[in-house]
Amino acid sequence: EGPRQWLAFPAAASAAPLVARIAADYPLVDLSVREPDIEAVIARMYEAAP
Repeated sequence: EGPRQWLAFPAAASAAPLVARIAADYPLVDLSVREPDIEAVIARMYEAAP
């Protein structure tokens, strides 16, 4: 499958400028933009709770 990179950014940020910047600097063969699983989001919320 080749090398992969995983990036995370704040939900309020748009993916478009990030993808444009990466595409300007590196050749993209395939790209997938996914939201995190709801289970992972809820787990992080509970882990961060005081």
